[in-house]
Amino acid sequence: MWNGLRDRLLGGALTEQDGARLARAVRHGSEDLAVNALQVLAGRPEPEARRFVEERLGDERVAVRAAAARGLTQRGDAASLAALHAAKAQTDELALRLAVARVRCSGAAGQSEEAARETERALLIQRDARTYHTEGGVRRIAFDVPPLEQRLAQELDGPQPPFEALATQLKTAGRREQHAIFAALGMTGDPRALPILIGALRATDVDPGRGFTQRRLAATAIGRIGLRRATPVLLRALSDEALDFEGRPGAGMGIQYPVRTNLLWALGEIADPAAIPTLIGYLGNTSGSAFGGFYLAAMDALWKFGAQAAPALHEAVRSAPDTAAAHALGVLVALGHDPNPWIKDPRAGVSRLATRAGAAP
Repeated sequence: MWNGLRDRLLGGALTEQDGARLARAVRHGSEDLAVNALQVLAGRPEPEARRFVEERLGDERVAVRAAAARGLTQRGDAASLAALHAAKAQTDELALRLAVARVRCSGAAGQSEEAARETERALLIQRDARTYHTEGGVRRIAFDVPPLEQRLAQELDGPQPPFEALATQLKTAGRREQHAIFAALGMTGDPRALPILIGALRATDVDPGRGFTQRRLAATAIGRIGLRRATPVLLRALSDEALDFEGRPGAGMGIQYPVRTNLLWALGEIADPAAIPTLIGYLGNTSGSAFGGFYLAAMDALWKFGAQAAPALHEAVRSAPDTAAAHALGVLVALGHDPNPWIKDPRAGVSRLATRAGAAP
């Protein structure tokens, strides 16, 4: 209730507000309002507007940072290149947003847009190939999510339909078209898409095979939008998948890619600290799906939190059972922490991982 009242006081008709009021809406409003206000502010020609949007690349809210990158893409101002190169690509969606913005702004700077595209493509390929030290060895991430380099081409080569067009199209869409629209709604980054995607994630009136696909697409799209108010929905969905869908007759276990992997991916993309305890709890999950458990998805999600997750990860290394502790240490290693103090740990998995990671170049 307070968020709604605060947004009404700060927002109003955003397109009619001056720059100072828009800036207050970004700083003090809800994530939804901040994202919408940034979009309006990014369209203002004043240098002060550009500088404010650039500052939001360091906002603690991932969705706001992504909105700032979208806004700078819209402006296409060469002066924004320094801020874009300095910004931290915490999540996959943010890495993509920054890459698109840098390509567009490079063209405005008189540089070769094609050369900038190839540079960004190489960086995204490298990001998609990231690996983690696990109890069983070095493992590469694998998600039912399109590669970032593929999405870079989609973003640069074809304009994305706006939310309004997609929402209208969804009303009469067939099954396959619906699935394409769910994915596209996530790409818009528009907060208005969230209720639609939550409805698709919670839908129980679809057949099992279609339901798995729909829920995976909805989870991925929710993660791309990145709003923290989706965190409780995703956490509840994790429980629902385990209790109500996986293993149900006709669910296709062993064939269907588990929805929980995409849900964990989405929680990493949102990077809401409220999700950290749940993600820590999945670090020991090595047999929860036909694809070998959910520990690797949880490790990757926690890595996206960066320093925010470090205290919980250190506690897990100290006190969790062997496998979960080893995987917590694997995330810390990926974040740049020294594994050597754990080489003589009495737990075999922790000691083995620490030894292997400490010896790695």
